[in-house]
Amino acid sequence: MSMITKKNCELDKWHLVCGFDAKIIDSFQISAPVGFHEAIGDAISLSVLTPDYLRQVGLLKESEIKKDKKFTINYLMNMALIYAVTPSYAYIIDHWRNQVYNGTIKEKELNKMYWKY
Repeated sequence: MSMITKKNCELDKWHLVCGFDAKIIDSFQISAPVGFHEAIGDAISLSVLTPDYLRQVGLLKESEIKKDKKFTINYLMNMALIYAVTPSYAYIIDHWRNQVYNGTIKEKELNKMYWKY
């Protein structure tokens, strides 16, 4: 296997491939758990989805951002519904699915037990 160098690699792809040929221990070469990637993505999303940031980058006009209590509460409620409710729903669905796979929930009870949770 040839060594990847900047000469034989497009510069815009260099950051993608430079880690594949690095001489590091095996445990550092495996990817992180899926939940870690989700957490990083959610943290970035939370930081860039604020009305002030969207105004700074030109995606919202000053007239579209209202600095009143109702606007703030609506924005915070929307963020709570997206980021606070979804993990608990996903946990319940995973719990139900695990019980289906391990045989605790029988085929005849799938729908009944789904709605029970």
